[in-house]
Amino acid sequence: MSLDHAFLERSRKFIASTNDCLRGSPYQFPDDEASLHRYSQIEESLNSIQIKLKTLPSIDGVPETLKRSLRTQEVYESNAIEGLGTDIATTDTLKELPSSTNQTRIMLSGQ
Repeated sequence: MSLDHAFLERSRKFIASTNDCLRGSPYQFPDDEASLHRYSQIEESLNSIQIKLKTLPSIDGVPETLKRSLRTQEVYESNAIEGLGTDIATTDTLKELPSSTNQTRIMLSGQ
């Protein structure tokens, strides 16, 4: 897969800008060839999602079970990015517990 020059320039500027914001944190974006190809795939996915979201009038018509599943996936992935949390089934169970309890928070964070 060959990336066009305009995409490469846009990607490198984005990565440099993002890395400036992340300076001092453990997160950085590499800008090697493999990473730029992966970034291209991510951009394509995001564009596809954005198109789909524009055609979705609202989430009101989405079945409750799908809403729950989407929310569970969101919580699970957010925790996983930070290296925290449990498996997705446990996340779903814990998510339904009262969030005001410290035990729930501790279990959701995987501590």
